[in-house]
Parts: sequence; C-alpha cells; structure tokens
Amino acid sequence: MKYEESRRIFASNRAEEIGHDVWKEFVILPSYENLGIGHTQKPRVIVGGRGCGKTMLLRYLSHESTFSANRCDYPSDVLRHIGLYWKADTQFASLLEKRGQDQDTWRAAFDHLAALVLSIEVLRSLTSICNSKLGHIPGERLEELDFRRFKVFSTNQPTTYSDLVEHLEDRLIDFEQWANDIRSVERPSFLPGSKFIRRLIGIIQRQIPEMRTSVFSVYIDEYENLSLYQQRMINTWLKHSEQPLIFNLAMKRNGFKTRETEGDETLSDIHDYRTVDLEEFQTDDHFSLFAAEILLSKLLMFGHNVLNTDTDLLGVLRDPAGMELRRKR
Repeated sequence: MKYEESRRIFASNRAEEIGHDVWKEFVILPSYENLGIGHTQKPRVIVGGRGCGKTMLLRYLSHESTFSANRCDYPSDVLRHIGLYWKADTQFASLLEKRGQDQDTWRAAFDHLAALVLSIEVLRSLTSICNSKLGHIPGERLEELDFRRFKVFSTNQPTTYSDLVEHLEDRLIDFEQWANDIRSVERPSFLPGSKFIRRLIGIIQRQIPEMRTSVFSVYIDEYENLSLYQQRMINTWLKHSEQPLIFNLAMKRNGFKTRETEGDETLSDIHDYRTVDLEEFQTDDHFSLFAAEILLSKLLMFGHNVLNTDTDLLGVLRDPAGMELRRKR
C-alpha cells in the first residue's frame, strides 16, 4: 500500500469528520450487548474521556445510521427505536442567560430551542426511514400526513409534512437571530419543549400504524458544557422520560454540574437512569482485538480484502447480530 493511499484511508478518525451517517464506519464494541443501549426504555448516561467513542456511538444509534441508505438488512423490530442526536451548540447555548433577561425567560427560551431542534429531528427521521431500503413506509405517505391538530400551538403552523419542516427550520433561524441580538430583534413566541415534541410524535403515530410502538430516544451529546439551569431542565426531562420519548445523555466523566431538576426531586442513578462507562471495556482482554477490527474495517472499506474471504466482514463488524461470529474467529 502506498503512503498516499494509507493517509487517505486513515484521514478521518473522528466522528465529526465522518458526518451523522456512520453506518459504514462503525464497529460494534465487544461489550455492546452489556451496555444496554438501544431498545431500552430506561434513560442512559454515557460517560467516558475524550476520544473514547461517545459521539460515534450516539451517531450510530441515530436515525441517519439506523436507516442509512448504505444498510441492506434490518432486524424485524428496527422501528421500535428511533434515535435523535442533539449536540447542543454550547457557544450558542451560553448566549441564553443574563444580558438583562430574567431566568424565567431563558428557561422558556431553552425549552423553545429544544422543541424546535428535536421536532425537526423527529420529522427528519421519517425521511430517513422512507429513503432507506427498509421499504415499510413509501415517501409519498409523508405528504399525506395531516398536521391540522398541531395548529393548537400556532394558528399559522402548516398542516403538511414538507411545509411543517420548513416552517420549524425558519422558526429556529428566527430564534437564533433574536438570541444573538435580543435588544433589536422582537422576541418570538416560545414553544413548550417536550410537550410540543410529544404532541408531534402522537400525531405521527396515529397516522403511521407501523410506528405506533416506536420509541424516540434523544441522545444529548456534550451535556457537561451546558449551563447549570440548562442541565436542571434536561435532568427534569430525563427523570420524567417515558414512552414514546426517552432522554439520554453523553458526557465526560463527572460531567454533572448538578443532579437537581426543576422541581424538588434530584436524579438518582439506577432509579432514574443507568450509567454506561465506555472506558470500562478498554481494560478487557478483547480491546487489542477490537483495535485490530477497526483497522480491518478501514482496509475493507477501501477494497483491501486482507483476509481473502467471501464473508461480508463489514456487515459482521457493524451489526450486533455478528458478535457471535466475531467471537469464534
């Protein structure tokens, strides 16, 4: 292999450089089955140091990867888990406090931000499903969805899928403009966070029978960089997670500034969530093998079948169902 080619193969080594669809790049961790991530309905708090794979894992669990156009085979219950990835722009989130506004205004503003970002992700997940090779929901069904009952939040809210996506995207831009210049731009009306998202999911599930048992799992990345009141709000969402909307967090170790919620309650490990430490498996005897499998996947992606086998090794490496075969080799 030439030096120039080797540089090209290993040039992208961070999730941010790959994009949101990491299906072709991801290698299932040896301890994946023990992490309890995916179809579980109890929130997870995923911890680990920089570079341990938190973002890569969350993007693997997101709808862009689950329903990737590069994926051909799906488990029968694939629609049970719809992952929504949200990496809050911490620089923007830091704007949402002080500056002459009271704390109630900023709480309502952050709630509004979450409503817009996650509702857009819910709608985009439908596009991912329709564009996948799953074949359960044809694209034309999206335009048949009726969102008239969603107008309870705003009388000028569109009632069709495409128009609603554009409308929410425009509202997000308007909100960002206000947050950047609160003294000159008129404050927009705020949406009620998780209530807005749950209402949207309910409208979708009533009209798409295949998704009536779907659970939308939100994965909030870099939670540790959010401010104290923003963490309290997210802690509240996590504590009160229930079908069809579950909140999960990813953070560096000791990333909680507080475990308080907006009420009198506090978050409690095990009772409210389970902690997943991604670095625990690194002391395992299988870590060296896992590193070799990552190297192998990179070579296979660029056409280097170094093991000279007819087995779809890439499919085996990226699918939890292939774990048993990996253990035997």
